[in-house]
Amino acid sequence: MPERLAEVKAYATVTDSGCWEWPKLDRKGYPRNITLATASEPAHRAVLTAVLGRPLGAEAAHHTCANRACVNPDHLQPVTAAENTAEMLERRAYRARIAELERKLADLAS
Repeated sequence: MPERLAEVKAYATVTDSGCWEWPKLDRKGYPRNITLATASEPAHRAVLTAVLGRPLGAEAAHHTCANRACVNPDHLQPVTAAENTAEMLERRAYRARIAELERKLADLAS
């Protein structure tokens, strides 16, 4: 399977942050389907399935990098749907708070 992952990496664009961004995305920004093992599934799920050596089933392929287009196996982990949603909501709250503080800081600087 390492050679297949090398093919995936070669097809992707590697970013400065180490993400392997898949060039073909669906309308929500997730990688389109590929077949690595036996089933055709979204590229990020296919990569994680191949690395784990088992199907994900109901588990989500969580992007620890928060980049939906990423297929780097080091940036993916299996989680429950509830865990995936909770992390996303927490990240959104942090980003909103950071944006609010940056606005306040800009106001103080002007």
